[in-house]
Amino acid sequence: MCLDDEGAKNVTLAPDLPQEAPPPPIGTAIGRDRRMTTLADWVEAGVGAMKEVGTTVLGCGEVEVLRTFDGLDGGTESGAFLPLIGDEVVELGLLGPEASCTFAARSLLGMGPEEEMPPGDVADACCEILNIASGLVKAHPSGVFEPMKTGLPLFVRGHVVFHEGVLAATAQLSFDGVPLSLVVVLRGEAASHRATT
Repeated sequence: MCLDDEGAKNVTLAPDLPQEAPPPPIGTAIGRDRRMTTLADWVEAGVGAMKEVGTTVLGCGEVEVLRTFDGLDGGTESGAFLPLIGDEVVELGLLGPEASCTFAARSLLGMGPEEEMPPGDVADACCEILNIASGLVKAHPSGVFEPMKTGLPLFVRGHVVFHEGVLAATAQLSFDGVPLSLVVVLRGEAASHRATT
C-alpha cells in the first residue's frame, strides 16, 4: 500500500494474484464456448452471406441493403425459412413477392426470364439459396455460429405471422433492383435473452 500526493491510499495487487478480465465483446468465440449473440449479430452475418450468395451463386452485379428494422414487414410474402439449431433455434428467412422469389430461383438455375418455372421448383430453389447462405453464416470468421446444425427448410406462400415469444429483424435487400428480404427469427428462450444493439 502507498499514499498518493493527496494522502489517499492506493492499493496495488501483487502480480501473482489473479485479476478477473472483462468479458469479451458479444459474439466473440472463446474456445468451444459461445458467447451470447444479439439479433444484430445474426442480421449482420446473414446479410453478409446473402450478399455473397447474390454476387456469386445468383450472378447479380450488385446486392445492396435498403434498410434494416426490428420486426417483420407486414406485407403478403412468399419465401423460405431455415432453422439453425444449437443451444437455441434461430431461423433465417428469405422473403419477397412471388416474382422476386421466381427471379432468385431462375438466377440460381441459370434460367432466362422468359423460361417457365413451376411453383415447386421456385420453392426448392429458394430453400437451396437459404441452405447455401446458412453454410456461409456458420463459416463466419467469428466462429460463433459454427457449432449450429442446419435443419430442414420450409417454403411458405402467403402472409407470414409469428406468435408471441419471437424476436425478429428484417433486412430489406435489392438484388440488381429485385426486392428480397432476409429475416432473422429468434424463438423462445433465445428471444427472451437477446436485445438488438
